[in-house]
Amino acid sequence: MAMRSQIYEWTNLAPGGTGSTLFRRSTDTAVALASGTQVSVFIGGVGYNITKPAETTATQFVVIEDVACTPDGPTTQTGGLAVGGALPLQSEGAGNTFSGSVVVGAGGVTTSGSGTGAGISLTETGGSYAGANAIVASITGSGFAVGDTITVPQATVGGGADLVIGPLTADDICACQNGGDTQIRINTTNYFQNPDVTQQAGIPGLASPYPRGVCNILKTFDLYPDIYVLPGQVWDVLYTQGNFSLQSGEACDVVGVFIKYTLYDGPDALIANKLLELGITVNPNNVDWYKRTLIEQQSASIAGGVA
Repeated sequence: MAMRSQIYEWTNLAPGGTGSTLFRRSTDTAVALASGTQVSVFIGGVGYNITKPAETTATQFVVIEDVACTPDGPTTQTGGLAVGGALPLQSEGAGNTFSGSVVVGAGGVTTSGSGTGAGISLTETGGSYAGANAIVASITGSGFAVGDTITVPQATVGGGADLVIGPLTADDICACQNGGDTQIRINTTNYFQNPDVTQQAGIPGLASPYPRGVCNILKTFDLYPDIYVLPGQVWDVLYTQGNFSLQSGEACDVVGVFIKYTLYDGPDALIANKLLELGITVNPNNVDWYKRTLIEQQSASIAGGVA
């Protein structure tokens, strides 16, 4: 086919212990991505990737029609705890003896905020919980916010004082809005920039969410006019992680980017270039219209010659 509509979905999912994958598996888990990190959704080495940059040949023309990504919310939003992520330790008494799980809101385990229902696994080593991953969430719960603390009573931990976990950070919370922004790059130029031509992250997922309606967010951005990738150009879509760092293996820390584009190849690419020269929008309807025009002109010319 010389003209075809295509979509590309990127996520930060890959087999455990790897950074990227060529194809999706049902067992893939989230790949860690720090807040503020920018990656190529095509060849960035994170999640679902292809093996070479996206580029057009001398006989191809690409029209990017839509782009969207997981939205990024403020660090003040509430949510559950990120399962498997190490929780910060504020204070503990010496001589802790308890190893096991506790639940916030049960057995005297309290919080300074409104969070509840989260299961927390405690691993005691030498009378201390200070080691790496000694305190992790095993059940997400709900209603936790940045700055909250969680207190496990002395009677449970068996030490010299209560165990205090926190203050919780944005990375500790499994929030609905944990995405970022999407940028389109043509050759070496980023398409969306600040008015003073400085670089910026691009289209926020809050304006163009993926999936549509996630977290009850309505789409407010349309990619209009479409972005043209001319023959011989290299193009890329860049994703920048927002306020929340994504944890490896965490189910709620999966983000995605969606790109919809039309690829014109061969004669259709030549027509697309001609439409661009004429100042006519390049889309399948206009390409077909130009074809019909050429056929009608050719038919009229032949008919005139016969007459």
